[in-house]
Parts: sequence; structure tokens; C-alpha cells
Amino acid sequence: MTHQLRHYQSAAIEKVWQHLAESEGHTIGVLPTGTGKSLVIAEFIRRALTEYPGTRILTRISHTHYDGCIIARSSIATSN
Repeated sequence: MTHQLRHYQSAAIEKVWQHLAESEGHTIGVLPTGTGKSLVIAEFIRRALTEYPGTRILTRISHTHYDGCIIARSSIATSN
């Protein structure tokens, strides 16, 4: 099944790729609750594996409770 990303999801992915290309170090992307972070992460991983075969990817998702809200955090680490 293929999902069509929304414009802001595609823009977020492009911004992360742009930052990775222009700088060294860590990159962070932030999207609000309900904006499809899981789809963004999945598309980022698909593209990374397509453009850089053999790349290893580790994802970590954690949830934090703060002031009655659940905050989801996602981390992606890549290695060639």
C-alpha cells in the first residue's frame, strides 16, 4: 500500500535531507501531534535505503507523560 504524503510531510523530509547535506552532526525534525510522524519516518527510511543501499537504520520511539499529555519522541540513527 502506498500513501501520498501531505505537503508538510514532504517538506519536513526535504528539510532533513537538506540539513544532512549541508552540515555535519545531528539533525532533528519536529512535527506536531497528529501530523503523521510515522509516515514521515517510514518515507525517510525508504528513501535512505533506496539512495544508500547497505545503510543500517535504528529507530527508537519513546513516549513521555508531561502535564497530562503524552509526548512521542522518535530517533533515527544511520550507519553505512
